[in-house]
Amino acid sequence: MNATAPDLHPEVHHWTLPVGNASNGARAEVLAVRAGQLNVEPLLSTLCEAEQRRSAHFKSPHRRNEYIASRWLIHQLDDLGPVSISHCRRWIAVAATPGAGIGIDVESRLPRHLEQVAERLGWNGIGEDQYLQAWTLWEAWRKLEGGSVLDEPDAVYQGALADRTAIMEAGSDVDGIAFRSLALEGGCLSIAVRA
Repeated sequence: MNATAPDLHPEVHHWTLPVGNASNGARAEVLAVRAGQLNVEPLLSTLCEAEQRRSAHFKSPHRRNEYIASRWLIHQLDDLGPVSISHCRRWIAVAATPGAGIGIDVESRLPRHLEQVAERLGWNGIGEDQYLQAWTLWEAWRKLEGGSVLDEPDAVYQGALADRTAIMEAGSDVDGIAFRSLALEGGCLSIAVRA
């Protein structure tokens, strides 16, 4: 379910995604905006004092704007629960869930050393058009687990990879972890939620 969130800003996309056992009402809230779409100067005053001070220390205007936009998006989630943040050249995304934890990743391009990554993560047998989804699933899973993208893939990731079509269409549960992917204009976003 993709909807813009005009009450927030017409450029912000908002998804409420059911995760895990739908009968218990578990959900994740995801907000995303294309990088550079928000005028961040009016948003700066809505951030807490510490966030405003931190924003002044960024040397790169792009990184400063990304920081302000991501913190503003987080505040729109109304303390829903654990929060995860991701950004790439084209997108800034945040996600929260009242569950036990969440990881999010948004990407607009594939990782460096693609052949080595594909071999290490077991992408043989999937089409190159699915590599971006496979990469965002891996990063979201590692964020949820507090791991590194350099970790060895495990059975949960391999299960998500095997179920990637269902994950893109409606989501899938692998060993108590709900995975969901969304195609974005020029990118892909994936979440991993401990249901």
